[in-house]
Amino acid sequence: MLITHIDEAMGWGNNGTPYMPHYHVMVEDAGYNPAYNYTNNPGGNVSDSAQWWYPYETRKGALFSPDVPGQKVFGPSTTPNSNGYYGPSGIAVSVDSIVGDHLYVSISQPDSDGDGIANMSDNCPNLANANQLDTDGDGIGDACDACPQDAQNDADGDGRCASADNCPNISNANQLDSDADGMGDACDPCPLDARNDVDGDGYCANYDNCPTMYNPGQQDVNHDGIGDACCCVGATGNVDCDPGDGVDISDLSALIDNLFISFTPLCCPNEANADGSGGTDISDLSALIDNLFISFTPLPNCP
Repeated sequence: MLITHIDEAMGWGNNGTPYMPHYHVMVEDAGYNPAYNYTNNPGGNVSDSAQWWYPYETRKGALFSPDVPGQKVFGPSTTPNSNGYYGPSGIAVSVDSIVGDHLYVSISQPDSDGDGIANMSDNCPNLANANQLDTDGDGIGDACDACPQDAQNDADGDGRCASADNCPNISNANQLDSDADGMGDACDPCPLDARNDVDGDGYCANYDNCPTMYNPGQQDVNHDGIGDACCCVGATGNVDCDPGDGVDISDLSALIDNLFISFTPLCCPNEANADGSGGTDISDLSALIDNLFISFTPLPNCP
């Protein structure tokens, strides 16, 4: 049985003498002690009967042998030991017996939590979890994972796992959500607009003069705070913007004033589009007169 150290980062420069900190491939001798050399072997010679390491030792019995004290165990406290380059492995190899060319050994690994999974393979080495369940696949078992459904384990460090964080990538321990849309104010582009710019014009509802209709220019000819794009509801004709009074002579007067007298800006240009042609001119005035006094032709709907 051979026990080797393998360092994938190491080149092939080692000549067999242990002068480099990591070897590309090194055969471990159980009980090797750098203070010993071939003169400590039975017979005191370099030979195939050697029990202590020397450069290029290849004899199969040199690794584990009942002939020399200390060569029956390879583990955390032996020389060399079973530790890895960056920490202990906890692995121990003990010789049970050697019969002819057959070596019988026991290999043990620590299992701190007693769940039947060795520490080095246990995703919760200090908490029993025989099922090794790891829901988020982060290498930490659910039994000891502070965020079992968050592979990044609270990436923003605000004490909230992503599965329960309304801003998983921006720290916001207070979880403030002013518009109750499930998105924290810290990462909500529209923290006071639960629909988050529903019309897609780049303005949150609390800043949009027409929050349900696309109007990126926010045009408001009469400066009443209501965007031109949404000031017209239903049919046209409410030129003076009086709520609930429908179309009457006051609308006709407002349009005449806008076109020919004081040129007062219209409260809603779309309402004045009585002929449905777009823009405001004398043909809209004619359409209003026709609707009110002549053929009573219905006015077109708002654009």
